[in-house]
Amino acid sequence: MCFSDWLKLEKGMTHKSAKDVVSRLNRVKNILEADDVSCVEIKKLEEKEMFQVLSMTVKSQLRRAIRLYSEFIRE
Repeated sequence: MCFSDWLKLEKGMTHKSAKDVVSRLNRVKNILEADDVSCVEIKKLEEKEMFQVLSMTVKSQLRRAIRLYSEFIRE
């Protein structure tokens, strides 16, 4: 099962909400210049200047995307 499907089935998200989370996860990957992320990466993310200049709302959304993805890969 892919991450987007998991978000819809396990978290009850709509297609658009799941797509937004996947997009945010991809943004995190770009900021970290990484292929994969985990909860441990939140500290690395917070150290990046590209992350520090974002609004508090966007930062929160990016952190949530990492947490959801980490939960997905643990299952």
